[in-house]
Amino acid sequence: MIKLQKFGTFLALFLMITGLISCNDDSNTVPFEVNGDVFVSKKMVAADGETSIMYATAYYAFGNQPMMIAKVNPPTSAEFVLEAIDNTSKVYAAITGYSKTPPMAGNYIFTVLHEDVPHQTNDIVLYNDIDFTTITNVEMASETLTVEWDKETSEAESHRIYLINQDGDYIFKGPLLPTINSKYEVNTSSAGSWPSGYPNIGDVLTMELHAIVFEEGSTINDQEYNIQEIAISEQEITWE
Repeated sequence: MIKLQKFGTFLALFLMITGLISCNDDSNTVPFEVNGDVFVSKKMVAADGETSIMYATAYYAFGNQPMMIAKVNPPTSAEFVLEAIDNTSKVYAAITGYSKTPPMAGNYIFTVLHEDVPHQTNDIVLYNDIDFTTITNVEMASETLTVEWDKETSEAESHRIYLINQDGDYIFKGPLLPTINSKYEVNTSSAGSWPSGYPNIGDVLTMELHAIVFEEGSTINDQEYNIQEIAISEQEITWE
């Protein structure tokens, strides 16, 4: 049985699609379309006195018009209902809690209801278990955080940086960075967003570096709808 996690705990995974909702067309003059995406996140998690690699799986159904309900049927378990993540009813999602159990590869079938008419789409999960990207340097000075990583050994197709405060709120979400990048600076004028406001001097934060692989065939225009897997490296910093 799949155990689903409350949204707040892993908000970063849902922030991956923030801003995409407004791009969808509300007009009833265009045909209804829905896209389903399943992706896997892995990170080092401390539990029961040890730190282990653990996995979480996120499920999304994106519609270009509001939907009434959305469900997903995994390849080896029972169908379950997704939850609307805001009042537009265009994006429904669910996420499992982190566990040592690797994700299930296979065909995930999404069923949604739009104006009382059912629609189906699917996503085939091929999980390759990419390595964590190695963080080579982290410096904090004059309210600018500089993060460097080893791009030569990274298996990622893109990287993204998040900052999390001690309440578990994701206060910074950076842009998707191409593979040529091996360094990024975070400050109040950086590209990206600060959904919870800027940090204060002395705040203890967690910096997450997300190594991202997209599904085969995705393009720069639709890659955020087609994430395959994420490996999260992290380090604690003090904002100063």
